[in-house]
Order: sequence, then C-alpha cells, then structure tokens
Amino acid sequence: MSKDKTPEQTFENIDKFYEQMEKEKEDRLIDLIVEIIVDATLREYYERIDARDNPTFNKENDE
Repeated sequence: MSKDKTPEQTFENIDKFYEQMEKEKEDRLIDLIVEIIVDATLREYYERIDARDNPTFNKENDE
C-alpha cells in the first residue's frame, strides 16, 4: 500500500481539519458568552447584596 494520498483525499482532510477548527472556535465563543453572562449576573447579585447589607455602598460607588 502506498502512503501517498490523492489530491481529493488531501482536500477532504483539509476540509475536515477546517471544519473541526470552526467547530472549536464556535465552542470557545459560546463558552466565552456564557462566562460573560454568568460574571455579569454574579456581579449584579453581589452588588445587590452589598447594597442591601451596606446602605452607603451605592453612594460610595456613585461618587
């Protein structure tokens, strides 16, 4: 058997490689979006707790 690949096989492998790269980029983008949403939600949650527990918290941050 020959290890040489036909041009069609080479192009198929390249296509598969780029498809996998695109999938990984999409997955990373989704992960980043989720991380941003979770961080913003937690930040808002803790700011509300701080504002409730420390009434001067918002006044200090506004200045």
